[in-house]
Amino acid sequence: KAEQLATMSDDVDMQSLISAQQAALMSRMGQHEEALRLIENALPNADKVDKYAMLDIYANILLRQGKADEAQPYFEEMTNANDLQVQLDAYNGLIRIAAMKKQSDNYIDYFNEYRALNDSLRRITATESISRMNALYNYQLHDQENATLKIQNQQKRTIIISLLCATIVLFVSLFSYFRYRRLQMKLRLEHVQHLLKIHLEKEDRQEQQKRMEKEIQDSDVMKRMLNLVETGKPLKDADIVDM
Repeated sequence: KAEQLATMSDDVDMQSLISAQQAALMSRMGQHEEALRLIENALPNADKVDKYAMLDIYANILLRQGKADEAQPYFEEMTNANDLQVQLDAYNGLIRIAAMKKQSDNYIDYFNEYRALNDSLRRITATESISRMNALYNYQLHDQENATLKIQNQQKRTIIISLLCATIVLFVSLFSYFRYRRLQMKLRLEHVQHLLKIHLEKEDRQEQQKRMEKEIQDSDVMKRMLNLVETGKPLKDADIVDM
């Protein structure tokens, strides 16, 4: 199915990769000729896909067919890879070839190289595991610190909001209190002004009444009447007319 899709999409690189995987499968199933055909079709494009993976598949197919001499150059080329796992696979193949050829010296050399590489790979794997554990621990610690910081920030925001609300309530209360006091003072002032006005009006009426009484007392009519009263003379019609 993958081969059909790669052909339909005209993806040459993917076709080569699929052919290599089919070749490995066919080889394990004992279909060596078909496996060899598939891998040889894929090899020309190896540099664009995964060169060492294809060389490994090709060398193992040859080795399963008993073609140790043909497989050896491909395993030797794999030892130049920068990937430790590829080098391990290469030396594993070379060890098998040395065993098939009964080359004890080569077998020991290849085995020592394989063991050294395997130890290096284990150390790297262990280091990577420790690094991943440390990274996970640091992440969890960082996450915990972030959670703590988040809680602290939330508490600070709560305190700030509470203080702000308290300040607003206090401001509104003070504003309302002073407004009420001003209103009271205004009402009192108006009341005092009203009382003062009444008092002044009363005094003004009293002053007017006194002036009128004085004017009456000082008038000629009042003087003549008082004179008549004092002298005991009777009031004549002529006096009334004069008044």
